[in-house]
Amino acid sequence: MDQCEEDETEKYNEVGFPLRAGWALKGNQKLGNRGSGTRIKKNIKTMLERFFLSGNRRDQEKMDAQAMHKELLKYAETGDIEKKDIPQILTIRNWISSYSSALKQK
Repeated sequence: MDQCEEDETEKYNEVGFPLRAGWALKGNQKLGNRGSGTRIKKNIKTMLERFFLSGNRRDQEKMDAQAMHKELLKYAETGDIEKKDIPQILTIRNWISSYSSALKQK
């Protein structure tokens, strides 16, 4: 920091600048809990894709979020996946909507 910058900093501190030094730095920002949740694991995502695509092939096999969740619970009971890795129904519903829109764009 050169002398001019130090004088400016002191001037703002004397005037009573309402924000502390470094307030605009990205590392100091507090933006709530956005993005702090857990992500769907790759093996779970692969299973969800399989459930979704089998419903695209045959209408009788179409599954909604609730049915996919129940199917994942069955896999957890057999020990193929861990129960703590299974996403909530709302998360599965959001995944279905984003995945279907991505398929439509292809």
